[in-house]
Amino acid sequence: MKITFFSLFASITGLSWLGLHRYNHEDICEFEGLTRPQKRLCQKYPKFQPALKAASLSTINLCKSSMKGHLWGCKGADKLPAIGPELSEATSESAFVHALGAGQLLAALKTICRTGASGSCDEDELRMFAIQFTDVLAMSRRAKGQKTVELHNNDVGRSTADRHSRLVCKCHGQSGSCTQKTCWRGSPDPEKVATELSTKYESAAKVRAQDELPAIFRQYVVRDRLLYIKNSINHCEITKGRECNPYSSEKSSCERLCCGRGFITRLHKEPRRECKMQTIEVDGSLWPAGITCKTVYDSSISHSCR
Repeated sequence: MKITFFSLFASITGLSWLGLHRYNHEDICEFEGLTRPQKRLCQKYPKFQPALKAASLSTINLCKSSMKGHLWGCKGADKLPAIGPELSEATSESAFVHALGAGQLLAALKTICRTGASGSCDEDELRMFAIQFTDVLAMSRRAKGQKTVELHNNDVGRSTADRHSRLVCKCHGQSGSCTQKTCWRGSPDPEKVATELSTKYESAAKVRAQDELPAIFRQYVVRDRLLYIKNSINHCEITKGRECNPYSSEKSSCERLCCGRGFITRLHKEPRRECKMQTIEVDGSLWPAGITCKTVYDSSISHSCR
């Protein structure tokens, strides 16, 4: 059974493939959130299919965790391919998810290739697949400014993943000594990629929609920064119910996340059974005499924005 809610939306976006994290059918190449070129790539390289599903899941999970302290909070990303106002335009939030998705796909591809789960892998073939799969929709856009921005942000995500590739070393020598060793770049660390991109999200640069950014400008001025065209919506309007910390001065503080509306404190009590063995002493030794149980309550406190 196919996902029917996707037909309610006018078009596939460059982020729609991330909806694979919700797709539970065996043939992921039939997912309606893929463009025709993406479906062809998926079918042509079946060995890379597990990486697509893994990358979509890690992108959504890491988006939520890395944006937990921001007003946006990654709202809307977990509903892809359904596209909401947070991600439908070329905003800084959309830039972050584009970059994160591209970086996580490259990381997932390298991981399955390093483990041998997909058989033999060629580095050039792997990178070609990663680039074509994420850039295919941006390449077809008529609006040059948005096309340039999306391609740039995808490239920032991949270059960030490259920088965070783990250094793996193997020792050579008698009796386990490490007098000589061979080192190579392994798979990128997904969490480090997400952390760096969340920092780039905070310093994203705005460009004009009609601009076809000169190559020299992209290379030397905004080479490693995320780019966006349209200002974000007022995220204060979407923080109602968000958990916050009234005792913190960090991004997760109630003062910041609740935008001055205040917060609600709730006491939660969870029941659980606590049992204890009863013993009696006979001739100096302890012997079991039965079990007694009682209900106890674990208490916790939560704070959420009004």
